[in-house]
Amino acid sequence: MKEELYRINQKGKMQDLIKFHLCGTTFPDKTYKIRRLVSPIWCLEYVEEGCGTVVQNEDTYFPKAGDSYFLHAGKDHYYFSDQRDPWKKHFINLSGKLVENLVEGYGLSNCSYFMGLDLGNEIKQIIEIAKQERPDCTPELIGVLNKIFLKMHDDVHKYDASSN
Repeated sequence: MKEELYRINQKGKMQDLIKFHLCGTTFPDKTYKIRRLVSPIWCLEYVEEGCGTVVQNEDTYFPKAGDSYFLHAGKDHYYFSDQRDPWKKHFINLSGKLVENLVEGYGLSNCSYFMGLDLGNEIKQIIEIAKQERPDCTPELIGVLNKIFLKMHDDVHKYDASSN
């Protein structure tokens, strides 16, 4: 499987609050597959091209270009590229109390698949920050992550707002 991976430099107590483990881009590969049992991380991904299958515990989704998904820590993750149209996707892997609080605060506890929600710019922004290898960019990363959570929240609750 072909991926461009970046580790994010974090120092001090901020990584006790939130840990950005890994980010990067997965390039089209029909053999691509990931399996995590009771995953210790949250995984946020945006599909730029192609499509694939995502299974989180007993839920199955079929993300395609333009979709995003958010896999929750503590659940089984299994995802793989479509054989005929493998995906190109961008991702970040996270853990920590702040992620749990953002999920709770933005009402995303039961939300994993965001059809047509483009989080590509924000995830690519995090990847660009990681590429710079600065000593500690956690506050800047949290700012971008908050934008992502707000977009997911607005997507989930868009019908609530239209009924008022």
